[in-house]
Amino acid sequence: MKNDERRLQGFVRVDTECASPPTHTSQMRSLDFERGLESVQRRLFSPDNPNEMKQIERLLKVVAVGDVKLACFYMNIEEEVNPGQEVSVPKTLCHPLCQCSECAPKSHHNQENPNSFKATSINACNSDGYTPLHIAVLHGHVHMAKVLVGQGADTNLQTRSKKLTALHIAAQNCNLQLMEVLVSHGAQVDLKDICGNSALHYCSLKGFTQGVALLLQWKASKDITNLSHNTPAQEAEERGHWNIVEMIFGKTVPN
Repeated sequence: MKNDERRLQGFVRVDTECASPPTHTSQMRSLDFERGLESVQRRLFSPDNPNEMKQIERLLKVVAVGDVKLACFYMNIEEEVNPGQEVSVPKTLCHPLCQCSECAPKSHHNQENPNSFKATSINACNSDGYTPLHIAVLHGHVHMAKVLVGQGADTNLQTRSKKLTALHIAAQNCNLQLMEVLVSHGAQVDLKDICGNSALHYCSLKGFTQGVALLLQWKASKDITNLSHNTPAQEAEERGHWNIVEMIFGKTVPN
């Protein structure tokens, strides 16, 4: 895991702190909470084969810089095409990613390409559980995220140590556009991370009113508590985000 962290250093940035410092009691409960999450955690594709892990790391680096075409090539998936657009695939290619006038826009996905290699799963992850969708959201690549969810990326996979979903990361970064993409493609709004925080907790403690409004529209729980036993409204109140408190519970904003 340490090797993966060093390789990903510089393009993986995650808010790893809990919303509020956990109490001694909550720390004692954290292990049981983590075990409970493990019992319902989806199985991630994280191979033991070193060569396959290198392919995953290469893919994640490409996703981090926002190279959609190369990422699609590595995963053998199609980038979005306008409805009705005809795609002509030549018999031979200049090279796998060629975009010259002789090669069609999607020629690098030709299954008959003799230079093709084993594609990396769209839900593949590194040893920390970060998938291409996690990385795309982490770096704010909206188009990349749209391509991934459009091709079946699981929006509810959680990282291994912090139990972060892509929606948690989008909420931490106050990225409304990515949050909209994720919830409209099946992201569960009430999943908790290792600190017990939901996406609504993060939007509330950061004072992100647009994110709070979106999550409430998608029926996010107002009463969900984290390991500090705080609801989203309580996290907002502790930080003086009275407009968030009012949005959630309709409380009167103090003078």
